[in-house]
Amino acid sequence: MPGSLPLLTIEIGLDPEIGRIGGLLVTWHGLFLALGIGAGVYVAVQMARRKGFVDEDSYSVALVAVIAGIVGARALFVAENWQKFGGTLSRSPGSARSGGYSGAFRSDSEATS
Repeated sequence: MPGSLPLLTIEIGLDPEIGRIGGLLVTWHGLFLALGIGAGVYVAVQMARRKGFVDEDSYSVALVAVIAGIVGARALFVAENWQKFGGTLSRSPGSARSGGYSGAFRSDSEATS
């Protein structure tokens, strides 16, 4: 499809891989995802502290929300692309942002109720 919509394409001459740390491949997407999660947890803990919650409880809820977000993102990706998997759950990697959001919000609502 390259060339069919040349005005809607942006080419960025930047390698998506930053480098390797041992056997771990570090990418820009992963770096900014980690920074975003860290910033979100920091802001959430500060807001909870102002409301009178204990920091340890805030970090526990954040841990559950991050894990639920990752699981939710994977589950939504699989549900949206089931035909690509051919009936098996371990064939193709990927995730969906909205699934991560719904998983995180669901875990947050369960933790606060």
